[in-house]
Amino acid sequence: MEKLKILEEKIQELVEYSKKLKTENEKILAELKYLEAEREKVKKTKLANETLENQKKIIKEKITKLLEKFAIAKI
Repeated sequence: MEKLKILEEKIQELVEYSKKLKTENEKILAELKYLEAEREKVKKTKLANETLENQKKIIKEKITKLLEKFAIAKI
């Protein structure tokens, strides 16, 4: 009987440990979902930043060309 009681206690410990692991796993999955959403936001922000940098470069090139034309025309 004593062995049976010990086994029941061990089983109960394992059940509690399993519940703890399940809870921890759920927390980690929620954090992963949040981080994936943040990653998508970062991707969009990075793309927007690259687009702005390209536009800035194009504007700079156009201004440079205009300044060169003004210099040639001596304005």
